[in-house]
Amino acid sequence: MALLREQPPGAEAVTSGLIVAQGFVPDSPASVSWSASPGLSWDENINGGIAAEALRLNGLTLRTDADSRAKVGVVPSLSLGLIAEKTYAPGAVVKAFALTTAGYSPDYRIGKADLTFGLCSAHSLDADWFADLCVTQTRRLRQLGNSTERAYSIGFEKLFAAGHSLHSLTIRPQIEQLDARTRPMIGLDWMALYPDLGILSLSLLAGETPDGYAGATRFASFGAKRDLFGALTGLTASVETSAGQRYFGVQRVDETYSLSVTRKIGDWGEAQLGYRLRQSSIAGFDDTSVQFGFRFTGWNG
Repeated sequence: MALLREQPPGAEAVTSGLIVAQGFVPDSPASVSWSASPGLSWDENINGGIAAEALRLNGLTLRTDADSRAKVGVVPSLSLGLIAEKTYAPGAVVKAFALTTAGYSPDYRIGKADLTFGLCSAHSLDADWFADLCVTQTRRLRQLGNSTERAYSIGFEKLFAAGHSLHSLTIRPQIEQLDARTRPMIGLDWMALYPDLGILSLSLLAGETPDGYAGATRFASFGAKRDLFGALTGLTASVETSAGQRYFGVQRVDETYSLSVTRKIGDWGEAQLGYRLRQSSIAGFDDTSVQFGFRFTGWNG
């Protein structure tokens, strides 16, 4: 395929990932890999608190308790990953993984952690069609409360070439579960590799949220990544509608717009700078913020 000879900078990991993930490598012994990566980021809710100093509801102004308010600041973190996979037949691969990200705020002396476990299986259906099944569980640990999220998904993917470009199109029905509450969702993902342009991606997600389930009901994201002035640079724009929470009977609906830029910094890692605008149906949750972070290259084996 011409694309494999004329890949844009940064596409090597993507194309090799597509090939291996769909089981194109011959049957081989099970492999286990690990990774460790430190990071530094601006966190707007370290403790899992309420992201507003005061709420205006039905003409009343209610101030949130200082102990219940979201803590904001710089958080150093460490991410650890362990992946075991086995290609047991041409076009068939199974993968199990565990990912942990832990952070600590020295300003507030508050820790936080996300623990994710998953099991996925991908299979070739016919020609360039593939199906994958995935089950994941994430445990979020915060000072003011913990939660458990689960996701059950099945994806149908089509790989195809157009000229010198390679495309991946996936439709993914899924069921998400937050503690004891469940909702159906459907997602659409597109990714393309253009030798002269770079890596383009589009993600769409839609679903409804029952009362008490705070989450996105609509999400759209577009990304582009290519070599720019000697370093791999990415741009991502997204819009999200979220709902599910009520305060004294008033439904909270947020519209969030985000724009972020990432850039590889030598062999050190990748820096991120972004801007976010949130507009809420409840006055007090409206805000704007500048976001930044740095993910060090880390180690793997």
